Amino acid sequence: MSTSAAFPEENLSLTADQGFGFFPGSPGLTLKNGSYEIVRKLGRGQSSSTWLIENRGSEYVLVPSFGDTRYPNAGVGLDAVKILTANATRGHQRNELEYMNAIRNLGDDRPYISMLRDDFEEQGPHGVHLCLVIDIFSTDVSTFLRSAPDKRLSLHLTKMIVALMVESLESLEADIEAQLHVDGPPVIDGEFEFSGKQYPIMRSQPFPHNFPWNASRHLTELLTVYLTDFGDALKVDMVPSSLEISPYALRAPEVILGGKFDTKIDVWALGCITFELLTGHWLFEPEGCDKWSREEDHLKKMMELTGETFSASLLERSRFRDVYFDGAGNLLHIGDLNPVSIEDTLTNYGVKDVGPISQFIRDCLRFDPDERLSIKEVQSHAWLRFAFACCG
Repeated sequence: MSTSAAFPEENLSLTADQGFGFFPGSPGLTLKNGSYEIVRKLGRGQSSSTWLIENRGSEYVLVPSFGDTRYPNAGVGLDAVKILTANATRGHQRNELEYMNAIRNLGDDRPYISMLRDDFEEQGPHGVHLCLVIDIFSTDVSTFLRSAPDKRLSLHLTKMIVALMVESLESLEADIEAQLHVDGPPVIDGEFEFSGKQYPIMRSQPFPHNFPWNASRHLTELLTVYLTDFGDALKVDMVPSSLEISPYALRAPEVILGGKFDTKIDVWALGCITFELLTGHWLFEPEGCDKWSREEDHLKKMMELTGETFSASLLERSRFRDVYFDGAGNLLHIGDLNPVSIEDTLTNYGVKDVGPISQFIRDCLRFDPDERLSIKEVQSHAWLRFAFACCG
């Protein structure tokens, strides 16, 4: 995947003080005093870039697919390294190393979770960069979703992906060398200048996978999805420095209202993601205006979709109750609601057999976290039972 409009190339020359500071990697460049050598660029996000590297001390090669499979390789292995921008390195995303180390210290590899293999710091023209060596994976689920012509997936694919995400929260043979031969040499799309020196702009060349967007039920049983990227992770007992601890489309009501939150916000996100996979659209896309805030519109849309209201006991536990609600529990700046059920919303997007899936989404979207499903309860939900039988 080449760099998209969301990550314009001009960001490459922006400094850490400007919120960026990308590491200017290139093929042949060595890292960690020669322990690793960059082969090609795999991808780039808002605050990091990912590179394919040769690991001279490894005795295995990781195979790119949705899964994680190791094959013997004579003394030289291939891994991926996520290199944080200089800005992210000196900022809050250093927490990512802490959390990945905590997972690694549990002992054996956790199923369906990206494991940290090594970490180190590398000096670049923008400053110090935190480098996280991880397994090689294929494209992310969002890219997989966009590969479908109508930007949505079948019911059986969605069910399997959601089941595997739940598994990760609870806790195909291929040849990389052959793929590198097929792809040809790393592609340079130009160059940029920083402090009087020219650096190459490397094209992102992620590894493909073997799963088509319209995979059959039988093929879907071979699917593996991993939970990756812990840059914005938080401990359950941690007080965030910002309320923006998750993307708007996935934000649970207790986050907006300033209430106590725990792993139940992940269950809320699962309900939203399930809808997005099935329809190709966000479940919630709030908008603000001169009369009300984006957050108040978000709360309104939650009520319209679920048919729930925010109870007095829930609002009493919310620091920002008075920002959005009056004493009677009504929104301060928005009057009439326009209810549209989950069933009708799914049907309007062409989803079939909406009864079971609607109940699953509704169970994930209970306003009160105490009444929302736990991860273990999600695992035993009737809608996911068959998927867990396949992946368990």
